[in-house]
Amino acid sequence: MSHELREAARRLRERMLSVPPLSGPFPDFDVSKSPNVPGPLFADWLSYALDDGVPACHVAMLGTADAYGRPSARAIEITAVDLRRRRVVFSSDVGSRKGRDLAVNPYASLTWFWPRHGRQIRATGPVGLLGDGDRRADFRGLGEPGRAAAFTGRMSHPMAPGEDYDAARERAAHRIEDDPDAVPETYAVYVVHIDETEFFQGAPDHAHVRLRYHMVNDVWRHGLLWP
Repeated sequence: MSHELREAARRLRERMLSVPPLSGPFPDFDVSKSPNVPGPLFADWLSYALDDGVPACHVAMLGTADAYGRPSARAIEITAVDLRRRRVVFSSDVGSRKGRDLAVNPYASLTWFWPRHGRQIRATGPVGLLGDGDRRADFRGLGEPGRAAAFTGRMSHPMAPGEDYDAARERAAHRIEDDPDAVPETYAVYVVHIDETEFFQGAPDHAHVRLRYHMVNDVWRHGLLWP
């Protein structure tokens, strides 16, 4: 590594260490009042973030792995949450990186992080697909930009030299104008069936509170984890 790169790395490290990751003040988290199932607590934390105007608080980091166990992650928009059946729903293209991963390794993680509140929710579980009727209804519920994007190019695939994204996007927009009911064959709606989740409440003194729920024989168990 050159001297310039080493110096840049040193300065970057100093800057990162100078920023406190959890400075507070944060909301209280009284574990003694936690429900026996995680759904109500998830709803409470997400509603609090929505009420407080936390930007994109419904966006989660989705983690997947390919057939060789190589992980990848990306931020996605969660489109629905079924608190009773412990399901989280999102949409994508089956040919995307996440779609290809889930085809061979149908298990995923989700992470919501709200720095303003010092809160993080982690969830994992097997992943399935909704049926054709549901995916078509979901697609038709998207705004025009989202539907046009779904018809533009091949998500996550390399863009060859000379390929024009703007022209492809314009063609896609004309297509949905001509046929408002059209749905890409590769459009899919995924469902994560949560079998484990953790609620993390950070503290400036690092005395974090971590409450974990996990399924045992179709029954939720919960307890604290060491910070």
